[in-house]
Amino acid sequence: MKTMVLFLLLGSVGMGLLLGQVIVKEKPIAPGVVVSKKLCNSSSVWVPSHWKWDPQKQAYVWIPGKCEPQKRGYIWVQGLWRKEEKGWLYIPGRWRKIKA
Repeated sequence: MKTMVLFLLLGSVGMGLLLGQVIVKEKPIAPGVVVSKKLCNSSSVWVPSHWKWDPQKQAYVWIPGKCEPQKRGYIWVQGLWRKEEKGWLYIPGRWRKIKA
């Protein structure tokens, strides 16, 4: 029973904290249009610039875009801000396995 309660706690509340996710009350800044002269080669994908909440500064900081080496069998899923009941939650970008 204790194991089940712990699992439910981690699944509903704790996982966000373990993953470093923070609910931010201040609405995220719109990314706007970013023009980059840097082009990725054919074995890389562009990971777009985005705003990230810095808990130490209590402010959004700009994370510049970059070329990331392509992972065979995966696609890049862009991160996004999602409105939650108590504020905003950033879901980081990640590699997702392509289903065969």
